[in-house]
Amino acid sequence: MLDSNSIADDIKRQYKAGNMVTRLIIVNVAAFLVFLLLYIAILIVSGGKTGFFAVYEFFVAPYNLKELLFKPWTLLSYMFMHGFTDRGPDFWHLLFNMLWLFIFGRTFVELIGNSKVLPVYLMGGLLGVAVSLALFNLIPSLSANMPTSIVGASASVYAIVFATVFMQPNYHFQLFLIGRIKIKYIAIVMVISNLLMIASKNNIGGAIAHLGGALFGILYIVNLNRGIDLAIPVNNFFDRIMGWFEPKNAPRVAYVNPQRTTRVKKEKPAVSNDIQLQLDEILDKISRSGYESLTKDEKSFLFNYSKD
Repeated sequence: MLDSNSIADDIKRQYKAGNMVTRLIIVNVAAFLVFLLLYIAILIVSGGKTGFFAVYEFFVAPYNLKELLFKPWTLLSYMFMHGFTDRGPDFWHLLFNMLWLFIFGRTFVELIGNSKVLPVYLMGGLLGVAVSLALFNLIPSLSANMPTSIVGASASVYAIVFATVFMQPNYHFQLFLIGRIKIKYIAIVMVISNLLMIASKNNIGGAIAHLGGALFGILYIVNLNRGIDLAIPVNNFFDRIMGWFEPKNAPRVAYVNPQRTTRVKKEKPAVSNDIQLQLDEILDKISRSGYESLTKDEKSFLFNYSKD
């Protein structure tokens, strides 16, 4: 017999123990389920969908800039929402986004680090919606057919996907019915499919947002290779937010040198030459033969290094 409390406890444990990819998937699925239950409840009570969409549109990003001024939070909330239309909930929209996030997100964590996932997800979603809104409001031919709103995690997921691809383009995935394939070819197919959507005037706004998210993923890796980590300001911002909720009167411990009476800060030791050499060898092996060619020990080393 199903125990709802047990299921809820399992989800809580997964959220607390899992990496950021797991947490993002849980948040997206939870948001979809909440609105699905609300959709069903309003449909049963009122027999119509008007009341539901009055609530739903409070969280999706409008293309009308005047309306957006009064709903700025939707620039963030839209990337955790998934489509509901007059025909009902779009489960496939959620499913495919979460599959891509799960598949590429695991590799992203291994290669780039867990602490980078949320910043890339958020900034990719922001650039995606910004590009789509800008083009539809500035280009007359698009303005004439402007959608009412934009919704979905696709731009954010594309940022994760393309950051991973540009970090290790020759990394391999084993896909069902297709077999072993380098992820750079998956990325090429994704770009072409979105260009075809634009050419056929099928969800132009969404396709533009996808490509905007992909652009951020590329820019993130380009800057990271230059020594500029765009994720740091975002993580610092969240650290400050979390600091507001920490106890203000917690005791502070200072390490004092009695000879000099100055505070000594503990510094994280630098990466040794042996560790750096081992990391370089593993990344070269991935570039040559793909991630699956690594031994269990090499995968464990890479995962532990990415967490640091």
